Amino acid sequence: MWSDSTIALAWIKTPHEKLKTYVSNRVKTINTLCPNFDWRHVNSVDNPADLISRGASATNLVNNSLWFHGPTFIKSEISLPVETIELNNNEFLNEVKTSCESVLICNSSNDFIIDILNLSNSFTKLCLIASYIFRFIHNLKNPTERKKAEIEGVLYSRPIVPLSTDPHDYTALTPGHFLIGRPITSIAEPQLIEKSDNYLSRWQKITKLLQQVWKNWKRDYLNNLHLRNKWQFAKNNVSPNDMVILRDSDFPPYKWRLGRIQEIIKGSDGYVRVVIVKVSNGIVKRGISQICLLPMY
Repeated sequence: MWSDSTIALAWIKTPHEKLKTYVSNRVKTINTLCPNFDWRHVNSVDNPADLISRGASATNLVNNSLWFHGPTFIKSEISLPVETIELNNNEFLNEVKTSCESVLICNSSNDFIIDILNLSNSFTKLCLIASYIFRFIHNLKNPTERKKAEIEGVLYSRPIVPLSTDPHDYTALTPGHFLIGRPITSIAEPQLIEKSDNYLSRWQKITKLLQQVWKNWKRDYLNNLHLRNKWQFAKNNVSPNDMVILRDSDFPPYKWRLGRIQEIIKGSDGYVRVVIVKVSNGIVKRGISQICLLPMY
């Protein structure tokens, strides 16, 4: 197959996954319809199709050898060399997807090491913190591992039990405490679950996947906790200052809305139906189906 467009030939010889959507779809179609074809370049002056595109009368075409017989090099055994294209050609690069490289700058000063050592007196915990840091660095270099790390972070953020019996303490023990000595947090990202993948960058696709995992896993985890609550509420085994998770769906990954029961309201049947919960920024009223009780240690 021949073409007088070096740009088109460069696109055809480029894996379509590396090209932007419009050109990618057309290159994929061309290679599907013409599998394993040998694509070659023909100069514009030797291309019979250009005679029509440039405008030619019927009289000129009748006596035109190029129109009826094609370029002379086709009849010879000499292959016309394919012209190459510069990789920095703007017209070509405009249709190539850009990739975002992650760069990690590490501070190798002694202050950083001292800060790590000051986090805990436990050698075992310091080893866990160091391993978490090295895993983080490794995950930055590998996008696939980054997805796994984000999902692990979601799992390790779940509240297990209250950190104390202090009624003004709204923090809970999480698996993250055993890894790094504190809860795992992240920067809030825009909600992308409803967005089409065609409009998302690679990082946004990872964020969207994380938000989907978070939404489904949080629902399942809270449903599991709620099944335990039914027995505790049925036995009236609930009292003020017990810590609960509020089932608010608008919280981003790693974020759990925690509070302490301030007042219990029973229905006419004697069972607890509503609770008044004190949270870090105020007081809210919730039905028992909208809270999950954390077990006490």
